[in-house]
Amino acid sequence: LFSREELIQDISRHGTPGTILRINAFPKKLEAYITERLPPSFLLHPHDFTGVLMALEVGNQLRWAIVPPSLFFRQSCDVPKVFEGSAASAVNKIHEAIEVLGLHQCKQQMRAVIDVGAAPGSWTSYLAATAELVVAIDPAELSPDVAALPNVHHLKMMSQDPQIASAISHTLGSEDVLVDVLTCDMNSHPLEACRAVKELIPFLKPGGICIMTLKCRGMGRDRSITFSKLRDFFADSLEDAPRCIGLLANTKFEATFVGKKK
Repeated sequence: LFSREELIQDISRHGTPGTILRINAFPKKLEAYITERLPPSFLLHPHDFTGVLMALEVGNQLRWAIVPPSLFFRQSCDVPKVFEGSAASAVNKIHEAIEVLGLHQCKQQMRAVIDVGAAPGSWTSYLAATAELVVAIDPAELSPDVAALPNVHHLKMMSQDPQIASAISHTLGSEDVLVDVLTCDMNSHPLEACRAVKELIPFLKPGGICIMTLKCRGMGRDRSITFSKLRDFFADSLEDAPRCIGLLANTKFEATFVGKKK
């Protein structure tokens, strides 16, 4: 086939009307073209489909086929969520980070946790399932289900608040009590998130773990300079060359920063 008009005509003649289709085409604009021009007898649905219409346009040539979903998708698209009922899908990031760092095997290292930028609370609720105490810091409200957890204490303030130190010490029960893990998944520029986290480093015990998501939207593909600046920023408080790792749960605009308190 040598034109998109011929493609639509060929699908109309040889396709099976009544089949519920999901369209998968390259380039992406071809997908929109097919969707707009297929006859109404072809039913379309992104989830409940019985066939996949695959189309390819390279140069001035086009190819297409309708294949069973089993040939294209390795698992159905209605697989239950790993953390059903979580306040947000971001929970997958902290779950993977905990697994990668091996903390899931050392529950005694998770007695107390600070989660800064906590709202709506997906990381907080995940950590509360293991830690004895989670101090959630965010001026915004937590999800009601998260706020109701007995071992979650919500401080409705920012980490730069002048009263934050006394509020954390009061929640922990003593100025001498330090937390085992410090986490942050706030939706801010990496430098802003790092400033918020660094304010709380004094409450992290020596050897404690810091886990932070870096939101790198608009920074381009090469983020090495930014990451180098962040390592320098924490050089006086974190040991073992704090590093950025890529998690499967990260979006393409994210990286996960991890380090250990000196």
